Amino acid sequence: PPSPSRHHPFSLFLTASLSPVAPTREGGRMQSTLPHGKIAFIDEICEINKDGESYRVTGLLEKFSAEKELAVISMPDCKQKLCVRTDLIENFPHKIGSLFQFIGEYQKGIEGGVLKARLARNVDGLDTKLYKQAILLCRKHGKLHL
Repeated sequence: PPSPSRHHPFSLFLTASLSPVAPTREGGRMQSTLPHGKIAFIDEICEINKDGESYRVTGLLEKFSAEKELAVISMPDCKQKLCVRTDLIENFPHKIGSLFQFIGEYQKGIEGGVLKARLARNVDGLDTKLYKQAILLCRKHGKLHL
């Protein structure tokens, strides 16, 4: 395989997420891994509206309620907003206006769906236009699927 230095900076990040989820055998016990989360944009998650699907989504933190442990994320190029439950994340660094990436499972609700996040990380400094372009190119060439 070609050396990582010849790849685009996002290639390692994107291809690392393509590994299949499968049970593994360690010490005589079966262990399963959590789904990595399909890389998706806010509008795609809202449109697909599939209960139980695992997603990785990036968005700007618009609102946060510590009492309800709920966040609302959005992106400038997207009309939709996504509600994210953060109760599984200890000490969520809820800086309004920061860019966050969440991995979690989507749950349908009466008033729309919510992503129940199990992982959150601050990705301030990420070039969101380049990130989106890289994802769309990977999808176009069959390296990444929604």
